[in-house]
Amino acid sequence: MRPVSMGAALGAALVMVSCAGPALRQDARRKAALEDDMFLSAAIAHSQSELELAQLAQQKAHTPGLVAYARRIAAERASLSDSLTVAAKANGTEGDANHTPNIDSFKSLEDEAFERAYVAAQIEDQQNNLDFFDFEARNSANSTLKTFAASALPQLHQDLADAQNIVKDLPFEKETDASQGVVVNPRRP
Repeated sequence: MRPVSMGAALGAALVMVSCAGPALRQDARRKAALEDDMFLSAAIAHSQSELELAQLAQQKAHTPGLVAYARRIAAERASLSDSLTVAAKANGTEGDANHTPNIDSFKSLEDEAFERAYVAAQIEDQQNNLDFFDFEARNSANSTLKTFAASALPQLHQDLADAQNIVKDLPFEKETDASQGVVVNPRRP
């Protein structure tokens, strides 16, 4: 076997890398496009679910502050869903029209049980929404989606703060356990 010089080995490696470069860039573009499609699809589904749950809360909640919060979230999510749908179409995807809302688990709840469950779900949903949009704003290869996600962040921060603050206005009769998916009454020692 003939010895290979360091220069020849390095030259062969550079040729292989330069030939593989376009394929690697194309794979990276495909991966980025897939991630953007996944963001849009999940964001549309999540916004639709939040919209439907907020509409149910407007019907079932009795605490005025919670009803007002649900009305605002419904209006925001309707607008966000519309914007996401436009962005999805511009990106060449349709998003997830067949979302799976979590509304069914709330339909049988009434009064205080509904309000506690709704607020607990909102705190979790708003944190997840914030994390999801923040990730897209920092990591999307699509500058339009990156800007869109970043522009939604201030409102999503406010929605989370409002969900956390609304707990103080709820007239809970008994202490509940946040670890079981419901909100702890902040007024009880």
